[in-house]
Amino acid sequence: MNKSSIADRLNKPHLSASPSDGSPLPPDPVVKTRVRVNLDNTIAYRRNPRRTRNPRYDEIKESIRNAGLDHPPVVTRESPADPYMIKKGGNTRLSILRELWQETGDPKYYEFDCDFEPWTSDFKNLISHMIENEMKGDTLFIERALAAYDLKIELEAEKGALSIRELSRSITAEGWTVDFSNLGQMLYAHETLFPVIPDAFWNGMGRDTVKKIRKLLETCKTFWESVAQEHEGTFDDIWKPVFQALDGDGFDVDKAEHELCSAMSAKLDSPVLQLRAEVQAIGEGISKGGNRPKDIIAEANAQEQLQKQTGTNTTKAPQPPKRPPELGPSNPGSNQETDSSLHTEHGQQSQEPVNNSPAVVRHVYGDLSSLQYLLDYEVSSLKELAYQAAVDYADTVGLSEYVDYLEEDGWHTGYRMLPPSNIDSELILYWVTLWAQSHALTAPISLFNAMNELLEVCPSISKDNLLTLLALGSAFKGRLMGRQISDPDANPIQWQALTELEAIVSLLVDYRTHSPHKLNSTVELGGE
Repeated sequence: MNKSSIADRLNKPHLSASPSDGSPLPPDPVVKTRVRVNLDNTIAYRRNPRRTRNPRYDEIKESIRNAGLDHPPVVTRESPADPYMIKKGGNTRLSILRELWQETGDPKYYEFDCDFEPWTSDFKNLISHMIENEMKGDTLFIERALAAYDLKIELEAEKGALSIRELSRSITAEGWTVDFSNLGQMLYAHETLFPVIPDAFWNGMGRDTVKKIRKLLETCKTFWESVAQEHEGTFDDIWKPVFQALDGDGFDVDKAEHELCSAMSAKLDSPVLQLRAEVQAIGEGISKGGNRPKDIIAEANAQEQLQKQTGTNTTKAPQPPKRPPELGPSNPGSNQETDSSLHTEHGQQSQEPVNNSPAVVRHVYGDLSSLQYLLDYEVSSLKELAYQAAVDYADTVGLSEYVDYLEEDGWHTGYRMLPPSNIDSELILYWVTLWAQSHALTAPISLFNAMNELLEVCPSISKDNLLTLLALGSAFKGRLMGRQISDPDANPIQWQALTELEAIVSLLVDYRTHSPHKLNSTVELGGE
């Protein structure tokens, strides 16, 4: 027998699709064998991990139409009574053959040869499919996650509960290499996220996005469970509706964080800015949770309204700065407006030694739409102005005793904040706002170092709520101005003094950056 005839015999199908006389199917081979099958007795793998259309579907279809089935699928079955089933890869080709048979009626698409492999187990079949799909590199993350979950069920049914590492080792030993950290993200995606945002996954959401979402949800859950009361519901009641509303192509994690914090803010009746800062602090490991943000300004407004109704308004009127002394203008031709009450009240201090720089004359709570007058002063005078503005701001809430004048040389804002002893928790925000301004000209330091420094000098501030206070401080002035506009009876001193302080500090920062020579030069009134 020549080689050609031997090859023909080996390649000839050993089993037909079905016996022509209707007798039972013969036993399946115990070795790999070529078999003849048809579309009626062959099915796709029932646990096919690919749930989406193969991106190369049309290309493969045209290839089969033009060249035939060059690579026959591998099939298997548990018993001869079962239909043949795709064992590893080939589900796309089987689907294409069905389409071509319906389109053309050509028998070559209905009946074809396949390679038969003896049945092993459903677990190994799934592994085989994943190996084949991973080699092609076009499987969605959620398709791998669904397969991983099915393998987990199979293995734990046989071995009992397994850790992620044990599960990873068992799957890898069968041929599909899965890192334990990646496996953990897959199972989390399948069990927690997929039921809520399926469209996002089917549109290609991957591992990196899952990691970000997982951290966000774990952080927000820590916050929620540390502050929410039983009647306010569970965290699932908050995040699931938010995510369901955002489900779709291109899931935006940043938008999800914003919407989630807004939903928690509405449920807890807490300021969203403070709440988001607390969530971020938990995420960075700065806070352990338990800090339920309060709307400090809303509470202050409510207290003020109560005082107006009861006639017990205890708001302190602003007091003159303790030091340095206010002096009259040295230039009689100056057209700057001044508050004469400041000079008369400080006349008794006029004997204190002063430097030879031009007198410090403030536009105290006048037209703050233009602060050009600040350009008339040298650095030392700007420091005095900054100190006075800080005192005025602090005095509206009874904190002026914590503002200390700095007489030392060098770049600074003219004052420092003394450690608060027994400041009410609602007034800490005012102290922190002034503290932040006082450090505007210090050497650049990281946020964490700045926090540690503040914690050292201010033991009444806890590490857990510090980031919240710093974040809220950036928006505090706007809240004060809004209050001034909406309430004609509001005291304007706070936002005006803070506006002046910010302008002076900004000018000092600019001088230090772009005109450092001004530290030791004198600027005459009216310009340089």
